[in-house]
Amino acid sequence: MYFYHDPETSARGLGTYAALYEIEEARGAGIPYYYMGFWIDRCPTMHYKASFRPSEVLHPDGIWRPGPE
Repeated sequence: MYFYHDPETSARGLGTYAALYEIEEARGAGIPYYYMGFWIDRCPTMHYKASFRPSEVLHPDGIWRPGPE
């Protein structure tokens, strides 16, 4: 599921709200993991994803490592 918003309303935290909603849906369905989707470190609009812990990032070598701090 992807959500889009007007950048001028970014203070509303719709990405965080969407993630919390999806996590709750996954729990209700018995899904043990939640995938936050594509993440680009240099993209400020994706930085909210780093606040969810624990997390892992798939590196180009195909190995999952601990996510951003």
